[in-house]
Amino acid sequence: MPEFDQIDLFNYAAYGNEDDPEWDDIRNYIRSNSNASKEYEEIKKNLSNVQPKRKQRDYGRPNRTETNVSGSEPNSPKQGDQDKKWWSVFLGE
Repeated sequence: MPEFDQIDLFNYAAYGNEDDPEWDDIRNYIRSNSNASKEYEEIKKNLSNVQPKRKQRDYGRPNRTETNVSGSEPNSPKQGDQDKKWWSVFLGE
C-alpha cells in the first residue's frame, strides 16, 4: 500500500469524493492507519473552520450596487467604450 503524506490527506479532505474511484487508495490508507485517520479528521475540522471565513471575506472591491452608475469612477469605462466589442481592441476598430 502506498504511503501518503499530510499534503495528500489535505487534498483528499478538500477535494476528495467518496464515490470517485481515483481516491480509493487514500481512503484505504486512512481506514487502515489510525494516525492518518486522526490527522485526516483534524484537517477536515480545520478546513470547515477556515472555508466559510474565506467565502465571506470582503476583498475591498465595491459591490455593483455600491458603485456609481453614472460612470464617474476613475476606472469605469466611458460610454463610447461600452458600445465596442471585446475584439475591436485587437482589430483596431
